Amino acid sequence: MANPNISCAPRGTPLPASVFSVASTPEDWQGLIKWLDDSGQALPDRQAIRDIATSAMEADQKEQLMKRRYPAAWQQLLADVFPALRHSDYRVSYTIRPFSVEEARELIRTKPQQLSLNEMFLVANTYTPGSQEYNDVFDIAVRMYPEDETANLNAAITALNKNDQAAAERYLMKAGQSETAIIARGVLAARRGDYAAAKHFFSQVDNDAARHNVSELTLYLNSISNQTIN
Repeated sequence: MANPNISCAPRGTPLPASVFSVASTPEDWQGLIKWLDDSGQALPDRQAIRDIATSAMEADQKEQLMKRRYPAAWQQLLADVFPALRHSDYRVSYTIRPFSVEEARELIRTKPQQLSLNEMFLVANTYTPGSQEYNDVFDIAVRMYPEDETANLNAAITALNKNDQAAAERYLMKAGQSETAIIARGVLAARRGDYAAAKHFFSQVDNDAARHNVSELTLYLNSISNQTIN
C-alpha cells in the first residue's frame, strides 16, 4: 500500500526524488478481516481464516498457513477478494502562493477563477467606491462565488447604488441574515414604495444605520401625509 507525499514544482520542472515518501505493506489484512466480518458471501472455513488473519504471525506465515490448511478458501479469496484489496493511496501536498494586489488586479480581468474572495475584496479596495472598476469587482466576485453570502450582499449593495432593483432583489435572496443584509432589504422595499415592509426590515436591526433609516422614512411619510392634507 503506497502513500507518497508529493510537493509540486513549477510546470515543466522535474520533480526531485526527495519530494516523494513511499511506504508499503504486502497485504491489506485489515481489509480482509473487514470483508470476513461484513460479507455475506459463502466461504469455507471462514472463522479459521479470520483467526489466522487476526493472529500475531508475520504476513508470510499467515499466507502459507492459509494455503496449506485451507486451499479451497485460499483459492476463493484469490479469485474474489484479494483483487479488490489491492490498492494504492496517494496524498498530494502543495502550497498556493498568495497573489499580490497588483497581480490580483490583473488576474481579476483575465483569470478570476484563480482568486479567492478575499483577494477580490482587496482589489476592490484599491478603487474608488462607486466607480465602474469598483462595481465590476463585485460583479465578478458574485459570478465566481454565486452561493457566497458576502459576495451576494456586496453585489446587492452595488445594484442598489445603481438603482438596479431587479438585480438587488436577486442577490439579496442569497445574502444571508446579517444586519447589513436586512437593512439592504429595507432600502430595496423603500425604493419600491413598500414603506410598511421597509419599516419592518429596519425595525429588526438595532444599530445607528437602521435607526437613521427609520427616522428618515418616518419624516418622509409625515411629509407625504401633510402634503395630502393640505
